Amino acid sequence: MEDKEFLRRAYYRDENLVDIVVAASELLCMSVPDILDDFGRYVIMHHFANGYDDLLRCQGSTLRQWLSNLNAMHDHVKRSFPGENFIAPIFWCEDCDKIEGSIILHYYSLRGTLLVPMVVGIVEQLASYHFEVEVKMHQLALQNEGGSRITTWRITAVDETQRWKLSPKAIGPECENKPVKFDSVALPTKCPFSGKHLKKMEDRTVNVDNSPTKCPLSPLDQEFTSSESSTAESTFTGDSVFQQLNGTEENSGLSHTEMQRIFPFHILVANDFHILQVGNLLPKVLKKRVEDFQGLHIQDVVQITR
Repeated sequence: MEDKEFLRRAYYRDENLVDIVVAASELLCMSVPDILDDFGRYVIMHHFANGYDDLLRCQGSTLRQWLSNLNAMHDHVKRSFPGENFIAPIFWCEDCDKIEGSIILHYYSLRGTLLVPMVVGIVEQLASYHFEVEVKMHQLALQNEGGSRITTWRITAVDETQRWKLSPKAIGPECENKPVKFDSVALPTKCPFSGKHLKKMEDRTVNVDNSPTKCPLSPLDQEFTSSESSTAESTFTGDSVFQQLNGTEENSGLSHTEMQRIFPFHILVANDFHILQVGNLLPKVLKKRVEDFQGLHIQDVVQITR
């Protein structure tokens, strides 16, 4: 280090971290994995305490959702270092089929297993501090060992009644068949993005007669209509060539025409990743007809890099 100090929001080579970890290991008489574990716990707490807390709290309402959004956050961080050789790891998380209430975390890095102990420290500290649940990480596979290409952990809650904090599908016994009392739910007092303080509306009565007939913020020229008159128009009909949507129309909130207008480059896929619908401008860019996309797999049209 030329200036003997680390600057915030500056990119440093991996060798700098390795040198510091080795020096700390020798000075503190601790193993390198233990140093990296403690460093991971320090890093996540440092981020929460130094201006990143709003961003980190918006990552997900459960540990699985939070970990599933790590790739997007790393992609955002990568854009902050243009021209640098920023190497982001890849994470993906899923529910465990063998142990109910547990989740599976997969981790891959071009650095191999160098920072595996650091990942453990980050995840365990994150669960304890942010989600208020103590977890155990049982390593199932290690990258480049035993034919495995990735490192995998099974994450379980020490207290089984807290397992609902790991995944939306894991519901604790105390939550089953119990209605939610929304009056007792604490509402946020500050917007996590703008920082503006929010005020609670005391009068929730809506005067339909004085309701606006057009959204003042939306670019759409279409005026609001009553639910009775818009029911027939809220389904994907007419020029849509994909009629496999079935039950998704009622939940979409937008008609086919509105989808085409607001998202002209969108691709709507089914659970098996076969294309159901595309935006009206996307075929023009690819010099194809709308009908040419019907039934194709998403990988036949786009290249998925992550």
